[in-house]
Parts: sequence; structure tokens; C-alpha cells
Amino acid sequence: MDQFRVSATGHSLNYLPEYLANSEGIFAKHGLSVSVSVPQPWPKVLEDINSGQAHAALGGIWVPSMYFRRVENYMAFAQISERCPLSILGRKPGNFTLNNLEGATVLVAGGTGPSPFLFLSGLMAEAGVDRNRVRIVHDLTTPMLVELFMGGMGDYLAVDPLTAGRLVEDRRAVLVGCLSEIGAAVPWSVYYTLPDRLAREAEFFVRFSMAIDESMALLRSAPINEVSSLLSRLWPSASSSVLTTVATRFQANGMWATGSRIQPGPFDRWQGMIADHGLVERPLAMAEIVHGVV
Repeated sequence: MDQFRVSATGHSLNYLPEYLANSEGIFAKHGLSVSVSVPQPWPKVLEDINSGQAHAALGGIWVPSMYFRRVENYMAFAQISERCPLSILGRKPGNFTLNNLEGATVLVAGGTGPSPFLFLSGLMAEAGVDRNRVRIVHDLTTPMLVELFMGGMGDYLAVDPLTAGRLVEDRRAVLVGCLSEIGAAVPWSVYYTLPDRLAREAEFFVRFSMAIDESMALLRSAPINEVSSLLSRLWPSASSSVLTTVATRFQANGMWATGSRIQPGPFDRWQGMIADHGLVERPLAMAEIVHGVV
């Protein structure tokens, strides 16, 4: 069995295909023993792949985009989720569209990078929302923003779905929107590494990507209640109803819809948003930061 080490920027429900591939023996079927670490602070994932301690980092494709031809030319080789997982909470129920954000203050959790803010801002631009009329508070930790929202700050809170589910279950907030539904497809979370390692060990990375793809296919078809015990083991402090609801929503909204191959249309769309916010000087071509090993 070959060892494959992943350094991940977090522990998230949209990474479920990886966890399922480990628990159901899908990695083992492809001759791999996969171990995962979540270093703190999260940028240490770059140190892990640069040093060879990890074969791949798992996180947002905005990092390889931003580093391209500036620091290091990382290459993404597979995606694990293709929707933004964040939920939008409000203070009262009602029909929600992005236009509701005009004139409002929105708290956007982003403790592991700028992508939640970038994506929400990009969605508003696509929808024709006047972003000058939206006040956004971002780049603070989730616990801090939750405390502030509960204390009366802001009209909406964009936050991870498990935190959102807990607040809704406790009747402390109202779920008004899910970006996995209204946001459409982007390569939200990807695996990336150094190009020379991909070139040297292409077959190794192919096996890993095939296992992720197989696990994503399983999640597209299997009832979520069949993985409920795995969800409870991974997130023991979360209620089973919240875990099942979120995973079922992800499944229905296409979180794992097209498999591990990064798709050109969603890639270009996300690059446009990343460039619009100044992380890159121009939208990158897919071939510049995506390696076609899959």
C-alpha cells in the first residue's frame, strides 16, 4: 500500500468524498493509504508540499492562482467540491434574493482566506447588485462574527453550514439562502501540488484522483442516511439532523456533481471573480494552473 499524505486547510463537510473514500476502502482499492493533517495556521499547507512532507494541499484554487509566476507555480489536479458551501442567515423569514443585500450589512466569515467574500461579491456583480450599497464585514473569525451577529450587528451572516445549522436549530437565526444552491458551479476546493512532483509521480496522483472521483459518484447516488454514522464520527458535537440536512442539501445542489475533474466553464467563471478582486492581474487560463493528470 502506497502512502499518500494530504495537508488540508480545514475540516469541512464539502470534503466528504475524501472522508468516505478512506472509511469505505476506496483509497485502499486503488492501492493507497491516505493520511490527512490540518496544520495551524492553515498557510502551513504550502510549507508541507514545498518540503515534500505532503503530496498535496487541499484548499481554494485562489492560492495557486495568486502564487502563479510570483512565488511558486502550484498545479491543481483534482477538485473535491464544486459549490460554495456557505449559508446565509437572516433575522426574519421571507423570500431572499441577492438584491436583498442592497442597503444591508453582511457579516462574512473568512477565517481560512478571502474566498467567501470574493465569491459573494462576485455573485452580487453577476446579479446586478450595486455593491457600493452593500456593507460587508469580513476576514474575522467565525466565532467572533457569530457573537457580533447575535449581539445585533449586521442584517445577514454568511457562515459555514454547520454553524448555520446549529444557530437555526437553536432558533437564534433564520436560514434565508444557501450559496451551494444560488451560487452555481465553481471549483471551490481543489487538490494542488508542485508541478515537478506531478510529472515524476503522475500515476500516483491519477490513482488518488480516481478514488476521489469514485467517492464523489457514490455520494451522488447513495442516500445520505447511509453515511450518517460517518458524519457523526467526523463531527461528534453536531446534531445528526443538522449533519444529514446539510449533506442532503449539498447532494441535491450539485456539490459533487461532475466528479474530480476540474471543469473549464466553472474554472473560467471563478477566475473572473478572482481577477475582479485583484488577486491576479488577469483571469488565468486553465492550462496555467490545472494539470490534466485525471
